Amino acid sequence: MKKFFLTTLATLSLSVVPACAQEISGHMGFLLPLVTREAGQTTTLVNELAYGFPLGITFKGESPLAFDFEVAPEIETAPIKVHATIHPGAVLSLPRGFEVGLRAAFVPGSDAKFGFTPIFGKTWRLPRELVFFKEYFVEAEIPVRYRRPAGGPDTVPVAFAMHAGLVFSLREK
Repeated sequence: MKKFFLTTLATLSLSVVPACAQEISGHMGFLLPLVTREAGQTTTLVNELAYGFPLGITFKGESPLAFDFEVAPEIETAPIKVHATIHPGAVLSLPRGFEVGLRAAFVPGSDAKFGFTPIFGKTWRLPRELVFFKEYFVEAEIPVRYRRPAGGPDTVPVAFAMHAGLVFSLREK
């Protein structure tokens, strides 16, 4: 039932939303979780290095609210694990290039992680119009995940992460 729900949601989102969108853009970046608190322990970048390479697409209409769909491959180094977070959400554009948003998070795999990620970011136009990239951005993120491993203890890791990257335009007004 869970797979059916996610498949239906993804199909509807990727077929209906682009038709209504006036502007379609994408982004790619680098994600670095700086500090994580889980099960009473705090880990930092020094203790456990993890990093990600998010790639997303944003559909925006006339309102300042946009639908954002992101896939974020992530690598953990101790022990080595590779997984991808499926990250659908909404981002609200604010004056002066600021934005706030909330993304749902689904991490397929044996850990059974799911949750949400509040974001706060700032976007700047690149000084000169490049052929492909139009803007760059920095986001502060607070990933909250509910981990329900089979046969293991349930935990709720909370992290503070920085995400920086480039925005490219696929279709403008």
